[in-house]
Amino acid sequence: NATHQASLSALYELPFGPGKLLFNRPGVTSAVLGNWKLTAIDTARTGLPVNVTEDRSSSSVATGYTTNQRPNREAGVSLIPPGGRTINLWINPEAFSLVTDSSYGNAPRNVGRGPNLFQTDIGLTKDIPLAGRAHLLIRSEFFNIFNRAQYGLPLSDFSASTFGKIITTVNTGPVGTGTQRQIQFALRLDF
Repeated sequence: NATHQASLSALYELPFGPGKLLFNRPGVTSAVLGNWKLTAIDTARTGLPVNVTEDRSSSSVATGYTTNQRPNREAGVSLIPPGGRTINLWINPEAFSLVTDSSYGNAPRNVGRGPNLFQTDIGLTKDIPLAGRAHLLIRSEFFNIFNRAQYGLPLSDFSASTFGKIITTVNTGPVGTGTQRQIQFALRLDF
C-alpha cells in the first residue's frame, strides 16, 4: 500500500528540421537536428508500510504462536530518530520496547513507513526517413537519469541489532523502477 503515487509522462517533438521553427532549411544541419523526439516519465510514491516485529519464544506467548509478534509502542515517542532518518537508522528504536510477560505487544500492524521513491526516465528518438516507406529509428533511453538511490524497507525485527537499518534497494534486479542509472541504445529499421 503506497498511500500516494503519481506518474507524469511527456512527449516533446523538438522544433528543429524541415517544417519546424528552427534549422528548417534543407541541408546537413536540418538533416542532423531534425526529427528528434524527447520523452520523459517521472514517478513518485510515498514509502511502503513497515511492520515492526519482535522475536519471542513459544513459551513466552500464551498461545505459543510466535510469528509476527509485535513489541510495545512507547507513547509520545516519535518513530523518526532524533537526528532524522538515515539508512543506518530509519526507525527510532526508542519508540518501542520488548514485551516482557506473556501478553501481546500494543504496536499496531504496519506502524512505520519506508523511504519514498522518486525517479525520472528520459528517452531521445530520431526518425530518419529512407527510400519509400522505410525509415530508421535511433533511440537512447536513460532510466533513473539522476541516479537517485532508491532505498528498500528498513529491517523491522526489533529484537535484532540491525533494527531500523536499510540494507537493500527497492529493486535489486537488472531492470525496472528503482534500479541504479541505466542507459540503453537501440537501432531499428522499419520497412
